[in-house]
Amino acid sequence: MKKITSFIVPLVCVSMLFLLTGCPKPSDPDYKAAIKAKYQQLGWMPEADNGGEPVKTASGNGWVQYYGNKDRAIYYIDGKAFGFLNYEMKKYEALGQDKFTALGTPTSDWQQFLTGITGNEFTKGVIVSTPKGVFAVYGSIYERYKAIGRWNSPLGYPIGDEGTMTTRKEGRFQHFTKTGPIGQIYWSQTTGAQAFWGKVEIMYGRAGVGYDGSWLGLPKSSCDPNKADNQQTVDFEKGKIITGPTCGAYLNQDNETVYQNGTRAANVNSIPCYNY
Repeated sequence: MKKITSFIVPLVCVSMLFLLTGCPKPSDPDYKAAIKAKYQQLGWMPEADNGGEPVKTASGNGWVQYYGNKDRAIYYIDGKAFGFLNYEMKKYEALGQDKFTALGTPTSDWQQFLTGITGNEFTKGVIVSTPKGVFAVYGSIYERYKAIGRWNSPLGYPIGDEGTMTTRKEGRFQHFTKTGPIGQIYWSQTTGAQAFWGKVEIMYGRAGVGYDGSWLGLPKSSCDPNKADNQQTVDFEKGKIITGPTCGAYLNQDNETVYQNGTRAANVNSIPCYNY
């Protein structure tokens, strides 16, 4: 009986502890070790630069270790660690970190994309630091951006965050630049994400009241990155824009050349080709 009692008493104690603390959770991967290894891999300053203990990410599914005056950080999620610099990390935090599912979680360390253009890659987009500021490109707009070559395309790099169209409130847009003139990606549920730049962008801005408020409507196709700026044709909801060597033309839904405001002339042959 004494032997049975000596077995039961510890068992009861263990059971009580289980009831009080619940099921023991599987140990979190050694995130501190992963963060330290990433720090060393990046070749950052000595760890005296440590900004304190890691803190949970916005979703609670990962950890962030800040360094110095929060000018750098290592982000740990799903068993992997990624290095961030100040501006990119602040942008990610402003968006809500990993709670902002439209962008997703990081998949790369901070890196240089082009001279003066840096950033981090994510599962559904990218954060880019540019001379104009730090901007995020994600979702359907990012998919189009990626398809045409991102910052290596005629669009160049983002110069603003995604915004809501002025007239067509159901639509979204984002501005980009390569060497000066802007390009844009427009998105709507009915037309998808379409990219246009250069001479097409100039002509679209003039048409009627301009851009999404014009008689052309929204773009239904994109500029071709493999064609010259003066060889583009972009279809819109109510017409198209065609560019040529010295000037461009507007066409209506019947493929008739029309004036800039979309109206037909009595003599179609008299309608000018518009200079850029």
